[in-house]
Amino acid sequence: MVTVGMTYDVLQGRGPQFESAFRDVRSAITDLNGHRSSYLFRDVDDPHRYLVVSEWYSREALDRFVQSERFRSVAHWGRQQILAAPPRHEVFTTNTPAFSGTAER
Repeated sequence: MVTVGMTYDVLQGRGPQFESAFRDVRSAITDLNGHRSSYLFRDVDDPHRYLVVSEWYSREALDRFVQSERFRSVAHWGRQQILAAPPRHEVFTTNTPAFSGTAER
């Protein structure tokens, strides 16, 4: 399992466009081989900062998507019109299924 955390700083007033683009991309990749789930979060202290968490069944599946024309075109559009700074991505890999229980205290 591969989890990617992608932090985006969005230009003021462009949040709704960014959120709409996320929904479009998530809808388009839902049926991609290797994609498990993707979620969008907004920072409660900075409404222009977002985090996308995306889960993939393998690093190869993630790499295929990142190298696709679909990804490149959305990334280019974001850099040109939506983002205030370059995105920051962090990739986490595990050999176990995603945690689905409750945390112990």
